Amino acid sequence: MRIGFLSTYPPQHCGIGTYTEKLSLHVAETLGEPVLVLSEEGGEQQVESVRVQPVFSRGDAWHPSVLRATRENDLDLIHIQHAPDIFGMGTSLEKLLRGLRRQKVASVITLHTVYNLRSGVLERKPHAPVFHFMLGQLADGLVAHQPSMMETLRRHRVPA
Repeated sequence: MRIGFLSTYPPQHCGIGTYTEKLSLHVAETLGEPVLVLSEEGGEQQVESVRVQPVFSRGDAWHPSVLRATRENDLDLIHIQHAPDIFGMGTSLEKLLRGLRRQKVASVITLHTVYNLRSGVLERKPHAPVFHFMLGQLADGLVAHQPSMMETLRRHRVPA
């Protein structure tokens, strides 16, 4: 199985990039084969077991380059490390997920931020429930770090 991650990556100073570095190293070791990180511009390969390919810059038109890299690298699954400040909560992620479905590539999204109704309004993300519902419909799996995040997703009508 060819697994790719979509994330920031070192040497960028980003906690999600560091998280992805550790996760991708562990997955590569477990599988006994290299994995690919489709990174934001600035990510660099640091070990042989994790190949890093910079493919996106922040903005609303990054999905075509990610779809192209997914196809060119013949990935079976892409694990997206989502944070609103990196990938936004606009249409690019929806277009990416629809494109991955057309390519028959499975998708898993780790949500590093889950806005509830109150925090969504405070952070000017009042459409968070609709966004989470869409992710639940289009992604093959969602991961959240805390039980409270999972409860929020359930309230946003995301299937268990």
